[in-house]
Amino acid sequence: MRILIKKGHFYACIPMARVLLENAINIQYVYKADSEQRAKNFKLASTEVFLKRVLATLGKETHGYEEMIVSLEQELKDYRQDKKTTEEKAREINLDMIYQDLYRHLS
Repeated sequence: MRILIKKGHFYACIPMARVLLENAINIQYVYKADSEQRAKNFKLASTEVFLKRVLATLGKETHGYEEMIVSLEQELKDYRQDKKTTEEKAREINLDMIYQDLYRHLS
């Protein structure tokens, strides 16, 4: 980010700053309570998205991918989808002012 700013590319830093802030909120949310399950959910959320994309792409033609699909489905058995928004998570960990002041402006 420092290099981009020095080169005059400030706007290229905005998406990176947003991701950093979002991850900071998520990490603090994970550590606040039920850390093991929340950490697992955080990790497995992208696995679920990946599996859905694979299945949508393959349709019924899963031949040759069965082992991977079964493995991913097995991994997801402990996944509990957290439907809270970043704003709700920020509020829960008392970072709602940071969310209001920074995150919304970066989105």
